[in-house]
Amino acid sequence: DVIGQIPIKVFDRPDPNRLEDTYAHLKNEMSLMLEKSTEIKLKMIFLDGRLKSQRRTTTIVLSAITLAGAIFSSLPNDTFLRKASPGIVGLPAAYSLIMAVDIKDEESITTLKQQAGELATILDHKLNRLNQYTTVEKEQLSNDAEFITLINQYNDDETLRNQASTLNQLNTGYSTISNIKKYQKILKRYDNKKEGKSGLRKYFNKNSKQTE
Repeated sequence: DVIGQIPIKVFDRPDPNRLEDTYAHLKNEMSLMLEKSTEIKLKMIFLDGRLKSQRRTTTIVLSAITLAGAIFSSLPNDTFLRKASPGIVGLPAAYSLIMAVDIKDEESITTLKQQAGELATILDHKLNRLNQYTTVEKEQLSNDAEFITLINQYNDDETLRNQASTLNQLNTGYSTISNIKKYQKILKRYDNKKEGKSGLRKYFNKNSKQTE
């Protein structure tokens, strides 16, 4: 009589070379996506910081202008400053219209910064898990059920497509922001800062090329 049955699972041992190729491909793809998403995140952080700094400075200046306009309007009617006061008072109102457009751009920048950060966090976590197996021999990896499960999970076509699609959306959003003329100069500063191109270094680089 059959007293009981023990379920047995049979696993096919993957080809070590093929598994190693898949592992290397995943690391390469995720590294590239992590680099790009991190770059977008850092650029948006830099741009956001500069815009907020400009906003604070402008707010202080406009407050001073508003105060000056109020003071000038109290002067005698025949004075030059009294005649100029309506134009001075109107400056903050004119700026508020421009600021409404800027706020929409800044909201897009904040959203882009957050989304790029979220994708970078996910990719960084996955890469860290993959990197734990970097020094393990491929023959051992092909017998490691946990590693094989991880590779199958990360190599899932839908997962990679979703991550690539998210990155494409981020690139589109970044392209829109970077093509706005008033932000190009700020982003150029970020690139120069990243490359270490200070004014002094530019000067020495320029002169060294001329003397060659």
